[in-house]
Amino acid sequence: MINLLLKETAASSRFKRSLPIFIAIASLIGAQIACAQETPEPERVINVKARKNPGDLDYRFFFKGQQEALSYMAPEPRLLDFLFRISFVELSENARDSYVPPPHAVTVVSESVEEEVPVRRGGYFVLPDLPKAYEEDGTIMFKEQSKRRSINVLYQLRLGPEQRLSYADFGKALAEFKAMQKRIPIYKLKFVHVKFAKAEGLRACFREPGGTVTVDGGPIAATTGLCTELTFDPARASGGEIVFDGPLDIVLVGEVGKEGR
Repeated sequence: MINLLLKETAASSRFKRSLPIFIAIASLIGAQIACAQETPEPERVINVKARKNPGDLDYRFFFKGQQEALSYMAPEPRLLDFLFRISFVELSENARDSYVPPPHAVTVVSESVEEEVPVRRGGYFVLPDLPKAYEEDGTIMFKEQSKRRSINVLYQLRLGPEQRLSYADFGKALAEFKAMQKRIPIYKLKFVHVKFAKAEGLRACFREPGGTVTVDGGPIAATTGLCTELTFDPARASGGEIVFDGPLDIVLVGEVGKEGR
């Protein structure tokens, strides 16, 4: 205790001798603070715009749904391909058809994954197989505002570079679609819209105005924006040819005249 008391006493003495120095330093600091308060720095303007999208989706659930949908399709070689489409809420039908995806239009994000998904014109895509995102409960994020807990499912008709389709193959594509519907169990509620969709015809969309669809040389008139619709005519099933003239973007099969695809 004596040594400790002596040290404290000595320290107290040194403190008394140093007190004027501390006061001088404190005065200097106070003056600097006052000066800084008189000339404040200009406020930073942060230009960040963010919108919460209720349409962001669970990657695991929808990747499993994609794999299940593929299991109902005809084996190769087949005429149809499966596609997801962004369920736009702020774009008109014409705007959806001409939609050019910006970078990161669709992205899968999880704790260790950030994978940009290839998206084609019109907002069509297929989810990639990402095991880590699957394990980490990843999220499908959309740049455009989209419907909550919803995504569109569509079926693309395969065409060669000559952009021609026999009417018989048109009928076969619709038959393939109907056979797929029959393979979907009625209790699979997530596929209810696919199972009960009407297989009526095709919808061809072009990249530029002026594209036409002709049947045996005669044009059809059911055109909306960049897209033309053709309802299947069983009377033509035995022959004839459909020609898509112009820069073709995509041909889909299913219901004709239905918005919100």
